Amino acid sequence: MTIALNDKGLPILNQFADEQMVNTIFKISAFEDLENSYRFNISAVYEETEVGIGVKIVKGIKAGFDANMTVIEKHMCTKGITFINTGKHSDALLTTLAKLYGFEETDGVFMVQKEHYSAIALHQGKVDMLNQPLKMKLFGKDAAKDPQEQYNESYLMIDFKAGWVCWNEKDPEYREALILSLLK
Repeated sequence: MTIALNDKGLPILNQFADEQMVNTIFKISAFEDLENSYRFNISAVYEETEVGIGVKIVKGIKAGFDANMTVIEKHMCTKGITFINTGKHSDALLTTLAKLYGFEETDGVFMVQKEHYSAIALHQGKVDMLNQPLKMKLFGKDAAKDPQEQYNESYLMIDFKAGWVCWNEKDPEYREALILSLLK
């Protein structure tokens, strides 16, 4: 996969998007190995504007499927991923996503301080997230207490070794819910 970069080495956010799906790519920076999690920032550029967000992933995420491709429900990791507002770049990311998703009103969009997602690794066998790409399905606003209209699903692929993150749509029907769940 060839990744188009700007002159600062940041990937063009929507270079892998098409008319039907908005798939995004980011560069990893500011990696921290914490006691129970990894914390890092992801950044990209869209129309000359730097966009990004902080990410925290719990350590020890296990494969979500057994040898027969049956889901291992106990490996669903509640609050496995947290997106963290890093300031103007995160607000710019949310504004950009709303624009890419086709929303007309994108002015004055601000991101919440942090939002948790349940995650399941789309893998079989041992998961070594630091040395192999980790592919996950994310579930946003999936707790019983959460507003049903904000429930959303997406895919996240983290490749620490290569330094990239891809955050992809599962279905366009989740676009509005995803934006609503991240709005301040």
